[in-house]
Amino acid sequence: MTHILIQDVESCKDYQEAIKLTGQALESAGYTDEKYLDYCLNRESQFPTGLLLKQDKGVAIPHGDSELVKESAISMLRLNQAVPFKRMDDSQASVEAKLVFHLALADGNSHLGLLKSLMRAFQVDEFYEKILTCDQETAKKYLKDKIEGE
Repeated sequence: MTHILIQDVESCKDYQEAIKLTGQALESAGYTDEKYLDYCLNRESQFPTGLLLKQDKGVAIPHGDSELVKESAISMLRLNQAVPFKRMDDSQASVEAKLVFHLALADGNSHLGLLKSLMRAFQVDEFYEKILTCDQETAKKYLKDKIEGE
């Protein structure tokens, strides 16, 4: 079972702040080790996770080492004003992300499966708008259905 945390914020000054918000939520909930957040920030600087979707919508999927995760969780950040993340397919380009899905997976083997489920969800036209605009409880259920209902 993957726990889901959601925060709604107006904006973040940069991708580091977005990752700090989501990473601190994971640590506060007891899902990650105290070293996890720094690992994710370092990883993002070397291997960006921004992803450009259809219609110029952007998401980011930061993540870290499964050895620093106590319980699997996703810390999702929904922003009113997008924050730039470097793109995973072209680190010289940026994508404006309004959704950040910070993955903390205790089982390294489940990482690819969850990423595949998220990628499938991103292909569904209404997924982005629904997950961005519905209330938090609905968003948790919707995301859980998309990642665990596959």
